[in-house]
Amino acid sequence: MARNTARGVVAYLTTLKSSAGETPFSLVYGAEALIPVEVGEQSTKFRHASEESNHKAMSTALELLDERREATLVRMAAQKQKIKRYYNKRTNLRYFGIRELVLRKVTLNTRNPNEEKLGQNWEGSYHVLGIVSKGSYKLGIMEGEQLLSNWNVSMLKRYYCSQPRHSEILNSTRRSEASAEPAELSFLDWVSNLKGPAKKDI
Repeated sequence: MARNTARGVVAYLTTLKSSAGETPFSLVYGAEALIPVEVGEQSTKFRHASEESNHKAMSTALELLDERREATLVRMAAQKQKIKRYYNKRTNLRYFGIRELVLRKVTLNTRNPNEEKLGQNWEGSYHVLGIVSKGSYKLGIMEGEQLLSNWNVSMLKRYYCSQPRHSEILNSTRRSEASAEPAELSFLDWVSNLKGPAKKDI
């Protein structure tokens, strides 16, 4: 097991990385590592190399190491920007307003352990309490309590409420009561109104 791990580490350190354009070993030590095949069967390059030429090549590589590292950082930053542009081009970002209702995606940490594949994929609803940055929001539950973590827009989706909330129902009921028409009079009340008010005895 330990031997396989060591081989894997050596393979990783001596493999050229496309993002850096260099091997991790060369960025640390300034020279490429010798693989076991090159040690057993030396190539023409190593067979004709002398100790003096080797020291000179190592010194030159160490002097140029800082420049190689800076070039690697520039190359990695350019690749990150390229990936970012590709992601933003293919991603349709959603934006939410303050106090808007959203649903939160169920993750492994928030999923009920008793539920399996048939469990809910979204939970909520939650209120958007604040915008932290582009694509990051503060959420709160219906009672007003704020959640601890900020949530990325990729984990949220807009919640379309199919039923009016309690406050909306109460306001609607009050408006209905205020605009309600008077109740219909019974036949006896209608006759009494035609006769006029009853005369008092003198």
